[in-house]
Order: sequence, then C-alpha cells, then structure tokens
Amino acid sequence: RLEKRLPLLTGCSRDLPARQRTMRDAIAWSYDLLAPEERALFRRLAVFAGGFALEAAGAVAADGDDSGVLAGVAALVDKSLLRREAGPGGEPRFAMLETVREFAQERLAAGGEAEAAGDAHAAWCLGLATRPGRALRNFREEGGRVARLDADLPNLRAAVAHLQERGRRLEVMRLVGAADEYWTQRPHLHEVRRWLEFGLAAPDAPAAVRAGALHVAAVLASWGGETDAAASFATEALAFARKQSDLLVLGCAFYDLGVAREHCGDAAGSAAAYGESAAIYRAAGSEAWAAFAMAETGDKLAWGGEVETGVRLIDEAIPVLRREGFRWGTALVLGHRAYAALSEGDPDQAARLFDEALIAAGETGDTRLVLGTTVGVAAVALALRYPARTARLLGAIEAAKSNEGVVGQIHPLHTRRVAERAKSDLGEATFVAAFEEGRGMALANALADARTTLLREPPLGPRPASERATPFGLTPREVEVLTLIAAGRTDKEIAAALFLSPRTVHHHVANLLAKMEAANRAAAVTMARSTGVLAEEPSTA
Repeated sequence: RLEKRLPLLTGCSRDLPARQRTMRDAIAWSYDLLAPEERALFRRLAVFAGGFALEAAGAVAADGDDSGVLAGVAALVDKSLLRREAGPGGEPRFAMLETVREFAQERLAAGGEAEAAGDAHAAWCLGLATRPGRALRNFREEGGRVARLDADLPNLRAAVAHLQERGRRLEVMRLVGAADEYWTQRPHLHEVRRWLEFGLAAPDAPAAVRAGALHVAAVLASWGGETDAAASFATEALAFARKQSDLLVLGCAFYDLGVAREHCGDAAGSAAAYGESAAIYRAAGSEAWAAFAMAETGDKLAWGGEVETGVRLIDEAIPVLRREGFRWGTALVLGHRAYAALSEGDPDQAARLFDEALIAAGETGDTRLVLGTTVGVAAVALALRYPARTARLLGAIEAAKSNEGVVGQIHPLHTRRVAERAKSDLGEATFVAAFEEGRGMALANALADARTTLLREPPLGPRPASERATPFGLTPREVEVLTLIAAGRTDKEIAAALFLSPRTVHHHVANLLAKMEAANRAAAVTMARSTGVLAEEPSTA
C-alpha cells in the first residue's frame, strides 16, 4: 500500500482549511499558486528519481530552452516543492519528496506529457552513461564518473523501466553497454543481468551496441558463477568481433573469454585468451588495456607454476597502469603481484603489496575489489602458518559480501586455493568453526584486522613446529619443504601445497641439503627425525 502514499495520507480534522485536510490538498494548494511555467517545470521534473542536477533539469524539462530553468528550480525550492542537496564534488542537486513526486507524476500523466517526458529522461540517461570508446578513455576521470553514476543510479533504473515498459530493447542494451565499467564495479549484478536478457533479445542491433552489451553480460555472468552462460556470451562476443574491423572490440572479446575461463578454473585457457587480448590491444595502440591484459596473463601463468614469466609480465604492466591512472586495474594487478610474491616464498613482500592494493581498491569504492583483495591478506596469514586466522577472515569476507549484496569473486583461482589449503591444514570441522566465527565480524573490523593486526599478532595456541628454532639453521619454509619431502611429495606437489614454483622448491631443497650436509633427500629426512626437527616415523610393528 505504501507504493502509493497520497491515498493513505487522508486523516485529519474536518474543521481545518481544505488545503490542510490531506497531504494531496496541501500539495495541490501549493501547486495552484505556481505560475504556469513553474507548473510545467514541476510536472516534468517528476520523471527524475532520486534527484537531479541543474544540467539534467535543463536537458529534460525545458523544451530545448533552459534559460528559465535556474529561476524555476529556485522558485520550487522556495515553495518547498523541491529540496536542495549536495551532490558529487559539491555540485548542487535537487529532489522531490516521494509524496510530492507522486502528485507531480499524476499531473504529468493527466496532461498527456508522461510519454514525452519519459523519453527525454531516458535520452538524457543514455547520454550520461555513454563515455568515449575504450581507446580514448581517460582513466584519471574514472572516479568522478563513477561517483556521478552512483548519484544517478535511481535515474538509470527509472529510464530502464520506462524503456522496458515500451519494449524498446535496443535502447536498454545501448544504455547498459555504454556504462560497462560502472556495472562491473558495483554490486547490481542480477539486476543488470535481467536488463541484458531483455535487451539482447533485440533483433538486428548495431555492431557496436551488441558488442558493448555482450561484454557486460560475459563479465557479470562469470562473476555470478553462471559459467555456462559466461562462456556462451564470451564465445558469441568473439565470433561477433571477428566479423568487425575494430581491433579494440576483438581485444575486449578475448579478454571476456579469459574472464570466463578463469572463473571456470581453467588457468591455462584463461592465460591463452588474456595473452591474445594483450597482443591485440597492443596492435590497436591501447597501452593501458594491453598492460592490463598482460598482467592477467602473468597472474594465470604464475598460478600455474610459471612464476618467473608471470612476475615479469606483471612487473612490466604495473608502471603503465599507474602512469595511465587506471586505479581499478592497478589495485587488481597489485594483488596479482602479491600472490606471485607468495609463490616466490616471500610473504613479507606479499603483505606489503596487499596492503597497497587494499588502499588502491578502497579508493575505487568497489566493495567486490576490496573484499577480493582482503582474501589475499588471508593468504599471507596462511603462508605464515596461521590457518585459523585465515579461516576467520574468509568467514568475515563472506559475511560482508552477503551484507553488501556483492556477488562474485576477484582473484577466483587464488581464493579457491586459499580456502582449500586452510581447510586441509585445519581439518573440516575446525575450519568450519573458525569460518563461522569470522562470519560474525563486521566489515570494518575485518578490514582493520587484515591491514593492521593480522600479521602482527601471535598465532592462537601453540606455535607450529615449523616456527620453532631448529638445528642446522633451517628456515621455517625449509622445514615445511622438508616435512613434505618426508611425506613422499614430489617437487611439483610441494610447489602446489606451498604456493611456490617448482624452481623455488628446488632452490629450497638444495639449501636445506647444504645446511644439513646431507647427501640426498632420504638422508636429510633421517637426520631431521633423529634431531627432532621432524617427528619420528610411526612404527609399523
């Protein structure tokens, strides 16, 4: 019943003046006092949901002549039919109370103006969403643009609803595709996917419009765990792009395929697709996008054990992304580099990089990126042998995602590995208990824990054997490697278990053999057991 407020607000004393008997009467009395041009402006401004700036009022409600809009808006503010609010960057915005807006919408419909006003509003929203093509984007302006779209999100929703009611699929697809970077940074995944389902049914859409919509659809489907749909969208985008002459469209399609494969767990296939994307972007002269795709390639290679090659690609990309002012991309790629540092056996460097990545992610306002980066700090805790703290932090992140309406995962391959390793270290029951404990943590506490206390507090309970002083001067990492050697693991299996490359494992093995003056691995295990570095092998008698 509260969808329509005015009919409910009727109770009052009958001896009051008519204008005070109902809310509708009060608003109508104020409306009747307006000059004709003020009434027209008031009615047309009802198409705005959640507020508007003066520029928007002039574009939508002024019949092509916005010379009187400022005076008209000022008059409506004076008469309490509009409220002034602060917008992004201090820009003034104006809004109606919902009861007032409902009255204005009734008058707009009664005058036969609703269709035209809705069309003008939708056209303005499309202009707001549209940005320069991928080759011309100024990443340094990204923050201001996203903040503006945040402020006008209710208007974008209202415009899509207007277009859907009238079956205008092409315009819905155009509006969603035009603001691709916004929808991929904000937690409106399911809502936008429904819009795209409606829009992509449009027949004979222009190439550029369909390409933009397929890009958003592929990425959002990947993040939403709809792996089959993501692969389908990405494959269609690629087939579609091959028929075009625009290299940037083709590079984006290969990027979408990389995202889809990554979320399916196919690191090798993802690396190949990202690599194609980077080469095509480079050929198109788009340095920033080429660097971003190159870093994604490096991350997947490092995840698969080719750490040196992956690190080289990531390190080459980071200064380019910084120079271009691509904050979102920089935050993500710093996380990639931090995971590579873990693979290199350097948790201290990884902690510093994740801390920097968290700061950069926070500046974007993208909660998904912030939470995904926080998982990386849980990975550092795991590398330092704090699996219970890791499980608690993972639980806190999951709760924050639910509370914030966030769907999908940044760094999906790494996140799965961290959770699986923590569960293996703790055992199923202990992991679940710690995870559930973490779910009771607030988002702010989880982030503070990740950035300031996670790596400074001692572990709960007795310290693992790998962290105690050992004979032969072995480091904790070398003890871990030796423990896995004793368990019969190969270098490749040790690398997977410890987030290291096989080459790094080989280096650790050579070091511990030299320190122990052992002729081979079996001799090292025997010496370690006899000196208490490792527990004695259980008797089979």
